[in-house]
Amino acid sequence: MPAGYKAAPAFRQRSFAAMWSASTQKLFEDNGKISVQKYRQLIQSRVHELESETLALKTLHNTLSTTNSLPPEILSTIFRLVQISAQRQGESLSWIRLTHVCRHWRAVSLSCASLWSQIAFENPFFTDVMLARSSNAPLDVHFDVPSPSKKPLAYHALRDVLQSQVHRLRSVTIQSSGSAHRLHFPKLLSKWTAAPILEELRLHATEGDPLRLPFLRKGAPSLKHLELSGFRIPDWMVLPLGPTLETLEIAFSSEVLAGAPLFQRPTAQALFSTLQRAPSLGKLRLFSTLPRIPTAGEPHTTPIVCRNLRELHLGDTPIKILNFFQAVHAPQLRNLHITFDDQVRDTVPLLADFLDTLASTRNFPASPSIIEFKIEHAGLAPVHNFTFQFAGTSPQADDAYTLQLSHIRHRNHDLEDLLPLFTNLWDVSELRSLAIDSDDWIGSSSWNLHFRNLQKLEHIEIVGGSIRGFIHSLRDGLLLDEQSPEPDLATGSSGEELILIPLPALSTIVVEEVELPPDLLVQFMEVLGVWVELDTPPLKISFYQCEAITRETFGALVEALPGIEFSWDGFTLGDSYTDL
Repeated sequence: MPAGYKAAPAFRQRSFAAMWSASTQKLFEDNGKISVQKYRQLIQSRVHELESETLALKTLHNTLSTTNSLPPEILSTIFRLVQISAQRQGESLSWIRLTHVCRHWRAVSLSCASLWSQIAFENPFFTDVMLARSSNAPLDVHFDVPSPSKKPLAYHALRDVLQSQVHRLRSVTIQSSGSAHRLHFPKLLSKWTAAPILEELRLHATEGDPLRLPFLRKGAPSLKHLELSGFRIPDWMVLPLGPTLETLEIAFSSEVLAGAPLFQRPTAQALFSTLQRAPSLGKLRLFSTLPRIPTAGEPHTTPIVCRNLRELHLGDTPIKILNFFQAVHAPQLRNLHITFDDQVRDTVPLLADFLDTLASTRNFPASPSIIEFKIEHAGLAPVHNFTFQFAGTSPQADDAYTLQLSHIRHRNHDLEDLLPLFTNLWDVSELRSLAIDSDDWIGSSSWNLHFRNLQKLEHIEIVGGSIRGFIHSLRDGLLLDEQSPEPDLATGSSGEELILIPLPALSTIVVEEVELPPDLLVQFMEVLGVWVELDTPPLKISFYQCEAITRETFGALVEALPGIEFSWDGFTLGDSYTDL
């Protein structure tokens, strides 16, 4: 027996050995019979065997779970959905935890190349890991400049990907998020010359970097979506456009333009050439990008036709937008969004002429009938957004035409003063939906003049103080007020005069974020009590975020007006109404 070696007591050996397998029992029996070094090697070998058996048993146990019985391709799809959800929540790498659940999940995730093709740059070392595990799958690159301490390594990792993986780049988004994190785009893009399978490209600069060749000088033949913001584009021929392009978005900063050379805006010829190089273009967004385009009547201007353009968003001064429409025709246009430049401090004096000219262009629907009208306060007083949906030439939903006017600034004008600009120009008799969200009130006289006699209006949504004018207008129409004006009359089949029912097609009222003091609520109940006795459709009324509506108030409404369907979100800040 080796010197200094002390074997375990025999009784302990026997009590332990009775609990284990034959291989382990033999180890106990050999205690004190062989050298310490060899004995330790045998023990370690047996430990590894047992660990392998334990791991195998745990794996077998996991295979009995429902999720692990799914085919690998189904499990991979689930992992991909988890990854997409995490990215939408700003946790681009939290999905990695899936690879540490069990051996089977890890094996499936590591074999799914597309799961690793969403290249991240939070950790440049992990960027290399993702590139290796993505095999030859097409890559989706999203780079948002990280903290300055990580910036150099992340920047180099991005540059290496753009240069070494050009044959795999399917989608690239690069965001420079401010002067403190500014990317040097000219250097970054200077060696990115080709993109054979690139479908989507989004580049967002902050310092007016120039976009120049050799950037993608060999082209991007598969490009479908191009989005650029914050760049100077001295030569618009550098843009990688082609027959596959479906979406083009280019935005300059109006603040940068105010102090920048005029060459930042394209010439009319450059803009027209750009549009003609993209015959499949279906969506176009140009913000602070329009030149002064000569009108179609000038000899050196040739109008162009964008035959596939269906969605257009222009943000600029009114004159530049109108000049654009004089020279560009989009016969399939269905969604037009116009945003007036912030530098135009008061749009109202220009609005009447602008709308009249716009309606006369070939880019406006032949039918002037509005079927949907939305008024929304933009949050920066005094600014409003207006949205119109015009009836199409057929009942099909996709044939409707939508016009949105944003950043309508007005000084010393009420919202009521703006309504005639629209209702005098376009036919509102076909209106079916009306939504008003504004801190400015629309009084009963304006309701009476513009909306009360609409025969097809089905849906009304009111956010803010215009609810009072709406209720008073209905009272006027139903002759419930001694001070009401003369009623609206129609001639019956026998020649008798009939009082017209206000809003006879109304079936839905949504009331949100409004104050309903007791006197106004009583008036509303009085109007509704008469309403349910008329030949009108069943009415549904919903209350959201309305102060002073309580459980007791709501219960009183339901009890007093059983013919109306009420709903309430339960929100209240006030006390119960003792009057009800």
